[in-house]
Amino acid sequence: MTVKRLAVVLLAWSLMAGVCSAQSTSVELMAGPDTLAGGISFRNTIAGGFMKIGLSGVYTDDDETQYQMGNLRFVVGNDTLTPGLSVEAGFQAIFGSAEEDDQSGDIGAAAFTARAGYFFPRRLIPVPLEIFGGLTYAPDPLTLMDLEEYVEVYAGVGVQIIPNAVVQLTYHNYDMELNDGHGDFSVDDSVIRVGLVMQF
Repeated sequence: MTVKRLAVVLLAWSLMAGVCSAQSTSVELMAGPDTLAGGISFRNTIAGGFMKIGLSGVYTDDDETQYQMGNLRFVVGNDTLTPGLSVEAGFQAIFGSAEEDDQSGDIGAAAFTARAGYFFPRRLIPVPLEIFGGLTYAPDPLTLMDLEEYVEVYAGVGVQIIPNAVVQLTYHNYDMELNDGHGDFSVDDSVIRVGLVMQF
């Protein structure tokens, strides 16, 4: 079995396992100038917290920088240790391509990922407000193809407009170091997106 076929089988198995056993599902769609992102994740309660399996994608294209990436994420977390605080950590598979000026390369990585968020108590703020941020990092030993290092840092704010829908505003910074066989190049891009996250 080739690596590509194995990857497809593992992806399909992970998503089917998530769909069949999920206690809740989240779907999101975010957009900004020259950028689009979306994804779906499945959450299950486990001993000591929760686990999530998610699939997402990012597309950005401006005059000089272009990248498109898919992400498969597996994390565990807890949102009961401190009221309002949610923390999760795990692994993320990244695949895609990037282009900067006249150089382009393929992206592949197995990255570490972490996220933290805090819902403010209603006694402090009259609207259901969350602030959150996260980091995804893949050093050189965990990268594949033309990628040599991957760093993504993000932060955002969300307002719950109804019990199962949140409007979010996010800031993302992507820093990718690549070598296309002719030399090193980097993609360093910051984007702002706004969108909707729905939970079922």
